[in-house]
Amino acid sequence: MKFYCVNSDDQDVSYLAFKNICDKKGIEFVTLNPLDTNLLSLNVQKGDLVYRIAPNNKAANFIEKEVLYKGAIGFYRCPSEECLLEGGLLAYFKNQELPSPKTINVITENKETLKEYVDFLGGFPIILKVLGGSKGFGVMKIESFESLFSIIDYFKEDVINKGIILREFIEHDKQIRAIVLGDNILFNYSRIREEDDFRTNSKKTTKEVTQVSEEIKNIAINSVKNMNVEFGGVDILIEKKTGKPYLAEVNFPCSLKIARELAKQNDIEIEESMLNFLIDKSNRLSR
Repeated sequence: MKFYCVNSDDQDVSYLAFKNICDKKGIEFVTLNPLDTNLLSLNVQKGDLVYRIAPNNKAANFIEKEVLYKGAIGFYRCPSEECLLEGGLLAYFKNQELPSPKTINVITENKETLKEYVDFLGGFPIILKVLGGSKGFGVMKIESFESLFSIIDYFKEDVINKGIILREFIEHDKQIRAIVLGDNILFNYSRIREEDDFRTNSKKTTKEVTQVSEEIKNIAINSVKNMNVEFGGVDILIEKKTGKPYLAEVNFPCSLKIARELAKQNDIEIEESMLNFLIDKSNRLSR
């Protein structure tokens, strides 16, 4: 059995953890770097394992799909091409049973249409997010049409190449990050808003282990299922006034740098749990 790790950073902590665990388990560890992988030389066998660490890399995404098509086992619930293509997308949820902020996924330069969008989102302030960033990069709070129109002009190329969304502003001081594996939450922690910043996912937020309600657990688990994957980092905003949870997004794959350190303090090894999940799945499907 081989474990294919699609990754371009040989110092990434999860990459090193997966490599170490595979060495201990006697599993051949194969690195697929998007910069030098020869797709024609891939000798993937049915039942091999694969995980893509790089979350926003189109080349890495393509390589992962190629390995999956050849019979490897990953964190996807179905092997069809449609499922695999949808599985790698950042999800902004259409499922109305999952409470999430109102969102406009396709942006226009038409000012009258933008005014309709703002009205639909509940008026100012609204959130504008340039997709593809992390740790709060590219997330802006917009409080007027003057700001909105000028920012849309500035990010014109990103509207085409990366994608920009407009979203209802949910006032919150806390955000939950839940690490979902299969039908369970493996670990979760909260991120607390820093003073003078509306974001709860910036670099400087306070991170702490937290307990979550059954409602939040169900939202997190069902949102990952909704993406047709079996692993993901789910971000849930807790509205300041009401305490109501709002599903912000599911990231697959997701950075584990913060979660793994907090989880270790609670005797939870995230990467080892992920690898064991794939091994069990491979054994089950090969019977």
